[in-house]
Amino acid sequence: MYRDPDLIHEIMENWLDINKFVLERMLELVDLDAVWIAEDICYKKGLLISPKSYKEFLSPYYKELAKLLKSHDVKIVYDSDGNLKQSPY
Repeated sequence: MYRDPDLIHEIMENWLDINKFVLERMLELVDLDAVWIAEDICYKKGLLISPKSYKEFLSPYYKELAKLLKSHDVKIVYDSDGNLKQSPY
């Protein structure tokens, strides 16, 4: 993230493109109630990266995916493997 932020954005753009592609096709075939997003981004005391990095590198892509799912009334379950509310930062 520090040395090559553009690479991280490229990876996340690809992640978003793949997930949107799959979900758009699935939504043509079935009615989804919910989608489970698993991101091992936390531990019991908070985020494993800084909130600033989360907002810059992850949040925009999650928001874009959430927009697609919400437009089809699909609920989102977000599994962070930890505590999103507490952070050591």
